[in-house]
Amino acid sequence: TGLCLRPAAGGNDRGGTAGKSDDTAPRVWLGARFKGTQEVTLQHVFNAGPAERAGLAAGDAVVAVDGLRASGEGLERLVRERSPGDEVTVHAFRRDELLVVALTLAPAPADTAWLELDDTADPPARQRRAAWLGPRTPPDPPRSADCR
Repeated sequence: TGLCLRPAAGGNDRGGTAGKSDDTAPRVWLGARFKGTQEVTLQHVFNAGPAERAGLAAGDAVVAVDGLRASGEGLERLVRERSPGDEVTVHAFRRDELLVVALTLAPAPADTAWLELDDTADPPARQRRAAWLGPRTPPDPPRSADCR
């Protein structure tokens, strides 16, 4: 088997599959997990991620990004449509203080895993795999480029 990695497709993506091969995959990373659809609150800010480097912290309430009202849907769209290195202006409240920070978007990390069978395994390994899992029908598509 091969361990394969890809960017998470969203906060609820737990891996286990190759994911979609369309344009819904995130291209950039904010460096934080958030909750809320209308009002966005940062739940977790990753160490050395874009949000932390910009000065944001868990518990901050994001009210606007690039001058537009922040929403969960808007942030999901942002990570699909923007490019690494783009800078966005984030307005957020920390308790009663309004913060205005510049956040530089980073490439979406390959942090979500799934397993694929290794068709290049030697014959004894393939025999053990077939004895354990049964024969493969139909054969799987070619291995993804991001598998180890």
